[in-house]
Amino acid sequence: MSQSSKTGLEHRQEILNILRKCNPNIKPADVHFQSLESVWNYLAEEEKNIDAKLDLYKSKNIDLQDHMEQLHQYNNIKDITQQVLGNLANLMGISVNEVHCKFNLEDSA
Repeated sequence: MSQSSKTGLEHRQEILNILRKCNPNIKPADVHFQSLESVWNYLAEEEKNIDAKLDLYKSKNIDLQDHMEQLHQYNNIKDITQQVLGNLANLMGISVNEVHCKFNLEDSA
């Protein structure tokens, strides 16, 4: 279908699909499609909101980096623990689940 043969409704749907790439929760009622200027204004407002979120993220970057390092360390410890439990299960001739039960550990799954 060529651009000139599209109906107004098809143009609105196309614009809405583009806007949903930025905001998947957008509803047709959220955007006034009377003109390209109204769509432009909506996008400009969305850009401001995203910039504000990015600024907030950047201001907390140090805390976030520390949190990510702690999470990485936690995951490494958990992986090593599961390896040890797996080896223990092999030595005892039982399943890892049985090791969990024997030592009153929570299920790792």
